[in-house]
Amino acid sequence: MPPPARPLPTTLIALLDKLAASAETSDWAARTRQAVEQACAEPGGAIDVGPMLSSLSREGLHLADGLRDTRLAITLRRACYAVDRRAAAWRIVVQLEAREATVVARAAGADTRLRRRLAEVYAATASDAPAGEAWRDYLRVDRLNSVLHRGPPGRGASRQETQAALAAEILRRIAPGAMNAPQRRFVSAGPIAALGDELRDWGAPPTDTARLLASLEAYEADSRPALGTQIAVQAERLGESSTGLHRELAEAIEQNYRNANLRVAVSGALLDRFLPAPAPQTDAVNDRIAGAVVRGRASTRTTLGVRLLPDPFQWRLGIEARGVTSSRTFSRPGPVVLRNRSEASFVARKLLTVGPAGMAAAPAVCNASSRTRLMNVSSAYDGVPLLGGVVRGRAHSEYRSRRGLARRQTEARIAQRVSRSLDEQSAPLLDRLRHGFTTRVTGRAEAVGMRVEPVEMRTTDTRLIARLRLAGDGQLAAHTPRNRAPADSLASVQVHESVFNNAIAGLGLSGRRWDPAELVAHLRAKLSLPPAGDTAPTPEPPPAVRGKTVRIAFAAEDPIRLVLAQGRAELILAIEELAIGAERHRRFKVHAFYSPQVDGLRARLVRDEGLHIEGRMRTGRRLKLHGVFTNVLSEDRTIPLLAPPAGDDRLRGLMLTQMVIADGWLGMALGPAGPADRVASVGRYVR
Repeated sequence: MPPPARPLPTTLIALLDKLAASAETSDWAARTRQAVEQACAEPGGAIDVGPMLSSLSREGLHLADGLRDTRLAITLRRACYAVDRRAAAWRIVVQLEAREATVVARAAGADTRLRRRLAEVYAATASDAPAGEAWRDYLRVDRLNSVLHRGPPGRGASRQETQAALAAEILRRIAPGAMNAPQRRFVSAGPIAALGDELRDWGAPPTDTARLLASLEAYEADSRPALGTQIAVQAERLGESSTGLHRELAEAIEQNYRNANLRVAVSGALLDRFLPAPAPQTDAVNDRIAGAVVRGRASTRTTLGVRLLPDPFQWRLGIEARGVTSSRTFSRPGPVVLRNRSEASFVARKLLTVGPAGMAAAPAVCNASSRTRLMNVSSAYDGVPLLGGVVRGRAHSEYRSRRGLARRQTEARIAQRVSRSLDEQSAPLLDRLRHGFTTRVTGRAEAVGMRVEPVEMRTTDTRLIARLRLAGDGQLAAHTPRNRAPADSLASVQVHESVFNNAIAGLGLSGRRWDPAELVAHLRAKLSLPPAGDTAPTPEPPPAVRGKTVRIAFAAEDPIRLVLAQGRAELILAIEELAIGAERHRRFKVHAFYSPQVDGLRARLVRDEGLHIEGRMRTGRRLKLHGVFTNVLSEDRTIPLLAPPAGDDRLRGLMLTQMVIADGWLGMALGPAGPADRVASVGRYVR
């Protein structure tokens, strides 16, 4: 039986239709559509179509770079990435279908051949009774024989599932990794090796590629988290298979549908702004230099800066402390008093690295360079003719002979003091950063079943860049291209809607009924938020529910969902039942739409149109629900995205230069305010 035709990628076809309307992209769109339709209509002959699609994708990206029409270039890039995602999966599926067609053709005689191999194994292990019995037990041959002749025991397991599990177990046991040399020779040739060859086909589970591809196309059209979970579970099972093509398909899904869903870039120039400006410091000097006790006062001026050290695998930066120490000192070697004025410049560096293994800090190192002038020499014999001059001359001579040693010791003491000070001052800051990331990011992610996994961390000479995946084992992440920040950005962040939806899935909202107070308390506990407290204002309930008991039950799938598309955020509440007093409102959805607003350094989402109530109900009930949720999701209740404290001089001269919502992504960028008429960009630049 020929393999089934693939589902037509309707979202990709829609993009190609848009591109076909432009003279600059119509030829590319026509050729790409023809290749896509051929791959879907003739899957058995599509082996050459996968490479063709990959080539067309590369050609399209090159074409997009030369287009003047920004929106057309964006659409073309989106289409190219969409083609790439399909090509990666279709190439492997074609090979799987061909392989499984061979397995099906061999299936009729598979049991007979396997029984023959078992008989050979019995014969090979019968000569040495104790060792042979141990081998038969280790290789589970009696269990395999039972399945072959009588089928799997119990009612719940299908024959195919039992075959796959048993075959995988035996194949793991004959893997040579944990064996000694004689054991490896025994299993790698003769009946045992032949048994392994037969088991690979006999136990290979069939892959429902048509269903998997249909699920991926449905997810491309509507990225529902519940559907994403189904795909993630299928991919996880494929990744655990003993079949190499299954694992390749799982990896293709991992790369294309569990990509990084959070990207952060921070410039060294912005980090410099947030370093403290140390105040000038004056200290008493009481030291022993070159054998003499030295006393006086020293004044130190220090500036801090950040230096980024390019690294393709981690964040790597140095905190630099540059400064000058000026001192006036005196020493009393014997009856002589030497008065000095010195100046020492220093550069101290402390290396920090942040990567998948965590944060590490090296001890600070410092280099110092000093210059000292002897200002005055006096002695107790200055009033004695001739003797006073002799004593001062000897003091000058002794000073010159020890000057090099004194300079080296002075520089070493300064370097030691500055290094110790930099380590001591940076330790609390690093501890706060570690604690803040652990509690606010990884801790909250783990509380809702997500892990924070670095996909990429690197350092350029101007920026720290990180791409992270926030998802649980049974969740997808990003699959669409993100926006590109303006070139002059000091900081930028792009977050995919899957971050929010994966977190919402871990809140545990479905499966029970909530009253409003219980729901708020549950969310605060789950997200480790401080309690509202007795002084927190209690929102006025809507007139429709005032004085009535309210209970809400969310839908089992996707109870709350966020969609980021076409310049706005859509919040969808899926309600199984809302009880207001004796009234029951069942199975409906509430859609609320929010648009971004930017004012200098402040950004927020504001509800921009009326609510939509989706569900089968009478007009009166719809109006009542509309009134309830219009109050709950009031236009006055904005969603703050960025609200720095007023008057923060560290952000002087900066503004939000970008605020973009498109293709599942929310992108924000911080940059120089520039001309007075500069406003946040709403362009969509696709990477």
